Amino acid sequence: MKKTPSESGRFNPRIIAACIFFLMAGLLAFVSIAATPATGTLDPGGAAVTWSGFAAAAPVGVTAPDPATCQVGVNCDNFTLTLSGAPADWAGQKARVKISSTDTASDFDLYIHKGTSKTPTGVPLGARVGSSASDGSNEEVTLDPTQASIGTGSFTVQVVYFLVASGVKYNADESSISGDVVVGPTPTP
Repeated sequence: MKKTPSESGRFNPRIIAACIFFLMAGLLAFVSIAATPATGTLDPGGAAVTWSGFAAAAPVGVTAPDPATCQVGVNCDNFTLTLSGAPADWAGQKARVKISSTDTASDFDLYIHKGTSKTPTGVPLGARVGSSASDGSNEEVTLDPTQASIGTGSFTVQVVYFLVASGVKYNADESSISGDVVVGPTPTP
């Protein structure tokens, strides 16, 4: 008895559909892990910039205890922040970056690096100008663009999934604030 092409397994519609499904799921997981949007510009005294991220591709138990070894798309992601204007334009203003999650069992960490250069795995190479790595799902860093070590220009905001399960979302916002409030540890030179 001669088999038709669909009976031979080469053209089995269920196998083809399963392959397409797995390819689409992989593509969706890759796309949904990045910060959305991926970039933003904060003006002194201007409107807040917001974005969100989603630990969709991070398998349960894949943590990033060291921000220098995280892999973008697996256990961390990046957002490119531009602080506009000249440092003098920020007199009396600070740039505050906050991340938060409604999943209080998750532990995100926040690192800000000067510049946008990255390793092949996405780890920022610029000098670290701020960080917040406390226990919990909320982190905050305040930058003073009038300081020579910070200034204005492009920064990489690195969100590390220190201890985060797959599917957990975080929200982030950056705003310019008045005053001399400094939040988070002072970076070491």
